[in-house]
Amino acid sequence: MDKINYFKQVIEPTLLQIATTTASNSSFEQEWLLKRLKTTPEWQKVLSNLPLLSLHTLADIGKNQPINGTELTAHLQVSKGAISKTVNKLIKFKLIDKFKRTDNRKEVYYSLTDKGQQLNYAHQQLHLQLDQQMQQLLAQYQPEQLELVARFVKEIQDLHNAPIVQD
Repeated sequence: MDKINYFKQVIEPTLLQIATTTASNSSFEQEWLLKRLKTTPEWQKVLSNLPLLSLHTLADIGKNQPINGTELTAHLQVSKGAISKTVNKLIKFKLIDKFKRTDNRKEVYYSLTDKGQQLNYAHQQLHLQLDQQMQQLLAQYQPEQLELVARFVKEIQDLHNAPIVQD
């Protein structure tokens, strides 16, 4: 099989599957979290209604609390509208509290509730487990091999981002 056909039949479908799985990874994370938390109807309702951004917002609040919307927007690199929608959903499910500090009555800040801390802890455990599995996988490769893979994937990304040259 020539290189272009090998790329189209083996490498490209795998890369697309990785991208798709990564982009929609919330269902995997939701399932994992449901298994680790008490599987109550309440947790099922919460997790089935929280997209991946909500879990990452919760993690960022937990790491940096108290934190305001502007800081969340910068940390997570999403729009103010997306953060506003996300924090409202987290408040609705009683995962975070919204408050104003006495020294700054203008700015709204967020912190985790006990329930939010419980979910955030479970989410951290998931990422620790994934990191351990990734370390085991990466240990099988030499640094030069990983550099080659990284360069190859970056060049594919650059190719897709470059303007199409017409003959």
